[in-house]
Amino acid sequence: MYDLKRGAIRRVISEFDKKSITWIELNRSFKSQSDESISDTQFDSILKDLVDEGFIHMNGRTHSEMNIRKL
Repeated sequence: MYDLKRGAIRRVISEFDKKSITWIELNRSFKSQSDESISDTQFDSILKDLVDEGFIHMNGRTHSEMNIRKL
């Protein structure tokens, strides 16, 4: 289940036309495109995995100021 959600989040990020998006935009976009429910904690965990994989870079301290850039 975790891998399915991670793959879905990767697809959403890949489909964005712009190079960077906010955490809030990504979260809303994922939730509107997916039937899967996901907690903010699990969402953050998946994003950290994607950072570790070198797929994205994140900066910002809170969800409202967090920016995610595709690499």
